[in-house]
Amino acid sequence: MGRAELIFRGMCVFFFAALLPHVWQLGGIRRFGEVGSGFWPLLILAFATALSLILLFQGLWKITRDSRLETPAQPTPGGAARCLATMAIVLGYLLLMPWVGFIVATPVFVLIFMLGLGERRVGLLSTAPLLITIGFFLFFIRFIQIPLPRGSGVFLTFSRMLY
Repeated sequence: MGRAELIFRGMCVFFFAALLPHVWQLGGIRRFGEVGSGFWPLLILAFATALSLILLFQGLWKITRDSRLETPAQPTPGGAARCLATMAIVLGYLLLMPWVGFIVATPVFVLIFMLGLGERRVGLLSTAPLLITIGFFLFFIRFIQIPLPRGSGVFLTFSRMLY
């Protein structure tokens, strides 16, 4: 791990932590049983800050461990290509979702993303995309009642059959 990656992780912690006071002013839970408009952004930023802190501490621990071993880990040559490929997959998912809808785009996206990250276990590749899609579907549609893109044309017809 290089110094630049450690600095980036520290900047992520600073960025998310700096946004927390602004989101706190949106308001959280107004009355018992109701979730205010600021609850979800506050929850997401709190998780992002905590996860960024964990990554920062992991990086610091790895640097101190590597300095003790005096053989620093070398970056892998395919790391940059894999990073660009995953960004392209996410961009493609975001661009295609309005036309093909959430129900069709999400399992395909998850499957391609898993393959891009090197997953080769058939059982996991066949069940994870479906379970993740069902989980997100139930969370957004049933629990917090936020509509997801249904697509257009034949994809809209397919989405209407499901919800």
